[in-house]
Amino acid sequence: ELNALDSLLTKQGLIEKNDIAYFTTLNDYWSFGHFWERKSGRELKLNISPELSGNHYSSTGYSESPLKTQLLSKLQLDCSKQLNLYWERNSHIELSNSTILTKNADVGKNYPRNFINVASSFGFGFFPNSRTKLTSEISYHGVEYSYLENSSYDKFWSNSFSLFFETSYFISPQLQLNANFSGNYWISNHNSTESHNFNYNLGLRYAIF
Repeated sequence: ELNALDSLLTKQGLIEKNDIAYFTTLNDYWSFGHFWERKSGRELKLNISPELSGNHYSSTGYSESPLKTQLLSKLQLDCSKQLNLYWERNSHIELSNSTILTKNADVGKNYPRNFINVASSFGFGFFPNSRTKLTSEISYHGVEYSYLENSSYDKFWSNSFSLFFETSYFISPQLQLNANFSGNYWISNHNSTESHNFNYNLGLRYAIF
């Protein structure tokens, strides 16, 4: 609209030089520049929190309600670097541990006391203009699980690898177009489990406020 008005004023001889492009870019930055969160530097986080978890299972002639209190500990390192105005690089490392503090009688006597999770990711962000964002990321997630076999609990390790792409574009300050694609691969030494899947989404979002 500003470009059209500038062109009209130029044709009518009311202004001598057509230079509205700079001001339209500035207006775009004002309207859309605050939507994308961009960080630079390193951030180390340590989080320790309690958790109460319970379940209830019921069937004919049988029911149980295992209840556990746990202490969740998480150490997380995030590193972000702005390579230039358009490109950024992000990496993430996370180590977490879940420790059972108390449990009721419905939780097995030899149920494992600790479970460890690890996660890491590496990716890039590309911001060609104030309205558009493209991100890509490759990640790994390792999780400990428990299983019951011959009335005894044991633990196994599960590995998952993911590849993720996402793009977002603001058509207006309220209307956003979003698309993403991910591929996931799981492998575990428990029962030689192996699987993979692909997901994609295309969405249009409107913000009332």
